[in-house]
Amino acid sequence: MKRILAVAALVATVALNGCGLVDSDEDRVDFEGLKVDGTVYVGGGTRGIEGRLDGTNEIERFWFEVYDSSDEDVSNSFDFVFDELNDRRIRFPRDTEATIRATDSDLPSGEYRLVVVARISGRNFRGEAYFNVINDNEDQNGDVEPDPTPVNDVTVTLGGHGNNDIGSSVNLDNGQVMMATAAKESGSGVDIVYTYSGVLNSPVLMTPVYTKEDSNIGIFADWNDPHDTRFHKVAMTSAEFNNVESVEEVEELFDPSETFEGRVPCAQGDVFVVETTEGAYVLIRIDTVSSDATGTATIKVLN
Repeated sequence: MKRILAVAALVATVALNGCGLVDSDEDRVDFEGLKVDGTVYVGGGTRGIEGRLDGTNEIERFWFEVYDSSDEDVSNSFDFVFDELNDRRIRFPRDTEATIRATDSDLPSGEYRLVVVARISGRNFRGEAYFNVINDNEDQNGDVEPDPTPVNDVTVTLGGHGNNDIGSSVNLDNGQVMMATAAKESGSGVDIVYTYSGVLNSPVLMTPVYTKEDSNIGIFADWNDPHDTRFHKVAMTSAEFNNVESVEEVEELFDPSETFEGRVPCAQGDVFVVETTEGAYVLIRIDTVSSDATGTATIKVLN
């Protein structure tokens, strides 16, 4: 709609000028074939401006302006190179090699309006053309992509539920390891529980909900409002794990379509992605495991 209104206004202005309703000397400039030759890339090279200016009298000078989709003047976001010519007819690029370049690194991608302003006898006349700008620093929504967020890494040691010295519960958002008493407090933020399962004859990771309701570990039976954590295994080597550099990479590994189990066997070298109580995504690698419920395990955490 803005383009239609702008074009209508231009046509009306030229019509009034040509009929002598604005100025009896009928000064005017006809703008023909105005265009920017191609897409303008932010930080890229220059693009040529094409077209012709025909004046009824000598064109004293001309210049360029640019407006965004909201009709805001963004001319300062561009550089123009051209030679001003005093003539009744000016042709781009035959008479002058006029070019445009986008210089503002934050300039949004989209459609812009180029306005050529020509002056005759102290009066300004305007012609326009539309062109596209692409900013490769933006995503598809036109928002500037943030820099990747580096992961923090920490190694935590967990004890099985029979270990009297080291807790089996961990808050993966901050790396805090808790004994059962602290873990069972409301809002403790526990994400997973580690132990050795005699039923499965395997080390296991459990959700707090499973630990309370199904593990048959008596000390956890009265857990106050445990979290039903979602986590699943990831097919990843230790080398690939070590190459994960950003939290965005971790989040991409989480698959919400997975079937989430309350208890999952684990072994040395296994990698899991966990959705934490705070809605973050954490990658963990099992570096060591225990052979009974009194032993310990070490887990490398990327968050």
